[in-house]
Amino acid sequence: MEIPRKEFYEKIRDFRDSLEARWQDHVPTARELYNILIAPLSEELKKAKANILMFYLDGPPRYIPVATLRDGKRWLAERHAVVVYTEAARERLKDKREVQELGRRRRWGSRRPTPASVTHSTGPCSF
Repeated sequence: MEIPRKEFYEKIRDFRDSLEARWQDHVPTARELYNILIAPLSEELKKAKANILMFYLDGPPRYIPVATLRDGKRWLAERHAVVVYTEAARERLKDKREVQELGRRRRWGSRRPTPASVTHSTGPCSF
């Protein structure tokens, strides 16, 4: 799903604001972000039988609590184990299991496409 960067960042901000304001319903934005980030990869995730999703997020997306994304019925964390890692954590990874990358990011402005932020592993990794 293509979305302008500014609109995407606004959705992230709205989601964070709705989570912090306990009286505000955050589920619609959780579903919108799920549809942007996870839904395009859902068939690949099923085929790969992914049970652990590893996210490398930078910029404003790092403020998304990815486990709270919702497909309309269930939270992402109810379907998959969710791991968010940083470059520092990646360097400390002891168990260097092979991880399959799914999809590719599209070109954004002058940035070249990079591997997708969603990867999966079939087993646990330790730090």
